[in-house]
Amino acid sequence: MSRTKTFDRQAVLQAAMRVFWQKGYDATSMQDLLDATGLSRSSLYEEFEDKAHLFEAATHCYFDMHGQLRMRALREATSVHGGLQAFFDLQIAACLHPEDPPGCLLTNTATTLASHDGRIAELVRASAEGLRQEILALLRRGQAAGQLPAQANVEAMSHLVMSVSLGINVWARMHADRAALEAMARGAVNAVGG
Repeated sequence: MSRTKTFDRQAVLQAAMRVFWQKGYDATSMQDLLDATGLSRSSLYEEFEDKAHLFEAATHCYFDMHGQLRMRALREATSVHGGLQAFFDLQIAACLHPEDPPGCLLTNTATTLASHDGRIAELVRASAEGLRQEILALLRRGQAAGQLPAQANVEAMSHLVMSVSLGINVWARMHADRAALEAMARGAVNAVGG
């Protein structure tokens, strides 16, 4: 006879997400996850199978809580400038939220990932590339609407914006300096134009 779950899966995912966010994937031990979630080892393995699967579920939780708003800002923007500004405003607010670790779960993981688990590395890479593709789509729409010059290299611009976004995540982890983060964002928006 199977046991009835006695825990809130969403609360467990949020707790695990914050541990991974703070420490990165490799530095997070199973004991850290057990302590944070309050689950027994058997319950954690029964529900999530292993650390990698729990990390994957935690990244989906992170996207639901933080990533969707930023993606929507890019998708629904009527101008390149407005879309990028809204994206960076949301990013900076998330990076500096007092109840969360500084920076970004996936960037923090990428900068500390020494694991040979190719699945985790690919998950982080695919997430970053998905975001870059959304930025590129906004730039292409802006170019088609005449907001950016026809000869502008929007592919290169998407890499620039992505690099600044990643830099903001890292800088926020090192220094909770809103003015510096906003200046970085402003520089990227101004460099792209639109």
